[in-house]
Amino acid sequence: MILLPFNIQHIAELAELGEVRLVSSAQGIFVTAPRFDYMCQSVSGSFPDCKKVAASNSETKCITINKSKLLAAISRASVIVGDEIGSKIKICSDAERLYIEAVSIAGTGIESIALDAVEGQDEDTNYFSAGWLYRLIYNCRGDSVTIGSNGKYKPIFVRATGSDSFYIVASMKG
Repeated sequence: MILLPFNIQHIAELAELGEVRLVSSAQGIFVTAPRFDYMCQSVSGSFPDCKKVAASNSETKCITINKSKLLAAISRASVIVGDEIGSKIKICSDAERLYIEAVSIAGTGIESIALDAVEGQDEDTNYFSAGWLYRLIYNCRGDSVTIGSNGKYKPIFVRATGSDSFYIVASMKG
């Protein structure tokens, strides 16, 4: 039995719906296509108890935002901050908008995106890796995402709107 990676549809899209070869090995599944090679492997070991992490970091604010607009904004911010380890973007929101700020030697950029919905209060600013945040949001299904927060330097919870499953994303120091 072969367990296919969760994002197999994304792999097919990257291959532009062309031929994709899957090679199973003891280390995992190797995917090869004309434009790229991709390795998927099972991760084992001890992981934090997500229920405890979620319970100790209850969301005080949840925002719902258009996924494609958010991805476009993060992508533009990534151009400014680059891909280096430790590069980050600043994110905060008010009752109507999400703000993404990117600062580097190349310049500064601020994006403002209208929120579809907002519940609760949390006006704190946090910093996140643009690349990792982009990848997580991209993998959320649907047209919108919900982001839950609960203060400065606390993790955020990213999920497809309406889903019970979520990603926990640790914030970075500003």
